[in-house]
Amino acid sequence: MTALTDGLSLYEGLDAAQKELVACNHFRAPKLFTDSILSPCPYTAFQCPSYKHYVNGKCVSCGEDGRGCARLGLHADKWPGSNQNKSLVSLYLTTTAGPHYCLYHYLLKLDLADPGGVVGNLRGNLKVSFFADDGSLRDFNLTPERARTFARGRSYVFFIGHHENLSSAREALVQWTYEADMFNPLSYCVLFCDTSLRLAKLTFTSVDHVDNGGANEIERESSETTEESREVVMCHQQGLDMVRIKSEATVKVVSSASCFNVTRANITRAAATKQNNHTLDLLNAGLASLSSLFKDMNLIAR
Repeated sequence: MTALTDGLSLYEGLDAAQKELVACNHFRAPKLFTDSILSPCPYTAFQCPSYKHYVNGKCVSCGEDGRGCARLGLHADKWPGSNQNKSLVSLYLTTTAGPHYCLYHYLLKLDLADPGGVVGNLRGNLKVSFFADDGSLRDFNLTPERARTFARGRSYVFFIGHHENLSSAREALVQWTYEADMFNPLSYCVLFCDTSLRLAKLTFTSVDHVDNGGANEIERESSETTEESREVVMCHQQGLDMVRIKSEATVKVVSSASCFNVTRANITRAAATKQNNHTLDLLNAGLASLSSLFKDMNLIAR
């Protein structure tokens, strides 16, 4: 509980913590309201039919009239739907434990490539790290609970948040780790299979752009940002049609105008000219998988 740090002494801190425990989340409301005044973070809440829809990133549009989202805190009464909706409306947002409670919201879309000649799905763990303005990395674990199955040629969307504004990020690192399912022997890659993840492009979109009135100068400038600049597309740093990420490897993707030209059709045509190299890659992947399998068998035997 953050209240433990609010007191000037241990006794005062424990007393504040006891009050927070009894008051539950209602005691947190004044802190959120105060932070909404002091923080440049917009505290955007999105109208959504359920929390499940919200965390899956299905409710991030404010709509043409702006009623799809609202700003929590001082300017909450400026929401266009406050005087038009007589029924209760559910709005969701994500906060942290503090002291900076607000999170900026982003949609992260991964378009996986399907080069042809490779069958089956991939199961594993995926992480993405964005370069901040100072060159440091901001990490996002896209499979925090367990490994996930990915189908080649499919697109996957993740709804993520961070207490820093990362909308200016133009480079990212993508880390992929293949993981076989111990309850499914067929998931082990033994020979002539490929555990690499092939990424066509990564799209990073800032969705915190709502002006319900009373915006400060920084927020007004942000509201003038075009829709195109909110969406950053990253792909192979040398302009190739796809990025091959071997298991337990990390690759860099960058924002480029050529990324908008990356399509699955281009990837399929390019793959047809690389079939011989692809077969060699499969042989190498098979040998690597055999080594991994024997390593797992040794661990089980122990």
